[in-house]
Amino acid sequence: MQRNLVQLAMICLSCATLLPHAAHAGETYPSRPIRIVTTDIGNSNDLLARLLAESLTAPLGQQVIVENRGGAGGGIAVEKLISAAPDGHTIMVHGTSIWLLPLLRSDTPWDPFRDFTPISMIARNPAVLVVPASLPAKSVGELIDYAKARPGQLNYVSVDDGSPSHLAAELFTSMAGIKVVRVTYKGGGAAFNGLMSGEGHMMVNAIAPAMVHVRAGRLRALAVTSRSAQLPDIPTVGTTLPGYEWITHQAIFAPARTPPSIVKRLNAEAVRALGRTELKERGMKLGIEVGGSASADVTAMMKTETARMRPVIQRSGIKVH
Repeated sequence: MQRNLVQLAMICLSCATLLPHAAHAGETYPSRPIRIVTTDIGNSNDLLARLLAESLTAPLGQQVIVENRGGAGGGIAVEKLISAAPDGHTIMVHGTSIWLLPLLRSDTPWDPFRDFTPISMIARNPAVLVVPASLPAKSVGELIDYAKARPGQLNYVSVDDGSPSHLAAELFTSMAGIKVVRVTYKGGGAAFNGLMSGEGHMMVNAIAPAMVHVRAGRLRALAVTSRSAQLPDIPTVGTTLPGYEWITHQAIFAPARTPPSIVKRLNAEAVRALGRTELKERGMKLGIEVGGSASADVTAMMKTETARMRPVIQRSGIKVH
């Protein structure tokens, strides 16, 4: 009995000795430079990652660097994240595609709800529904009526399978109950040319590039896909089609099992940085609506978007390889 008491006392002493070291280890995060892995150079994920890296370096007391891992539809960046140690020194900036890809490809090698730890939203980006200036429709309601009177005769323009322009248009045609044929182009420039030439009759696309053609009088903007600080005077599609909403999002993620204390620290610094007027203005110049959030809001958004798009993707049979 006495021996057991001595052993218990020694165990307790060992634990008491280790606790300060564990606490100290948590307090010293980060202890080395932090990498933000993201996709190809020059896209919105990359631009946001660089804005974030620049803003987080000083408050975290360590250099924050961006590591571009393009390829596999954004999957290379994801693989880099999920293979990293869950210690907060490797995080990721990525967008809508990574939580919708499992709906589009059955062999997706990750589960966004199992393999990532959300940190914060970074940006929300509504799109705009545009038509050629020559098309008679001047509102969403008129476009729907025009299409219903010509089932299968109109085309919508998009780029790659499973791209935002593809999914947003499929959501629109599905909810509107119209039969419109898809025309695919390689790249946004070719897609806009196809729309303006009359090969296509409608397109849902990112606001910044679309509005260049709208302001030049070549296209007409009928509605935004959600409220937009960039186009506050243009009505939303949801005004005519209640429940319709399409937004591409970017968020920050850490690997699964990252300690909550580290997630909390990263969230606090990211939300603070993303709330700065200067950063918001810089984002707006790039056509990106910047803003942070609670980490739980990222999970909630992913669940909402997955539930919204699952039936649309299943019904239309969209697949990517």
